[in-house]
Amino acid sequence: MKKRGISPLIATVLLIGFTVALAVLVINWGVEYTKKTTEQTGKTTTAALKCATELNFDLVKFDCASGSITVDNKGAIDIKSIIFRVYKGNSVTPDLDAGKQGVTKFNVRGFTLAGGANADKIEALATIAGEEGSEDITCSQAPKAFETSC
Repeated sequence: MKKRGISPLIATVLLIGFTVALAVLVINWGVEYTKKTTEQTGKTTTAALKCATELNFDLVKFDCASGSITVDNKGAIDIKSIIFRVYKGNSVTPDLDAGKQGVTKFNVRGFTLAGGANADKIEALATIAGEEGSEDITCSQAPKAFETSC
């Protein structure tokens, strides 16, 4: 029986063809991955810059009897919502989202929200509007803290 294989020339052409096809697939994947990573990094950087430069609010006053918190928005951007963490002794209350509790006047210079009475410490995280068509940004890098004297 005479067995014949493919010629070395055809084998070389097939190997080069497979290598080129594989390289095209890897390059396409790499371009998409790089583009997606760059876009995500850009969005994260924009959000961090907005939080650092345009947002400026303070927890001004806490009434121990009623548990009300007064916040003063001094920044150049409207606050959509604020998430409060109330510390009492060794316990922390679950996050209180002021926007979900019906407080809607975050675009004025000051507002009051009922929180927890007899709190030791209160932290606040502001949420601002994202770019057009994107989701809101919670500025969690630097929460504002207020030590109470209750």
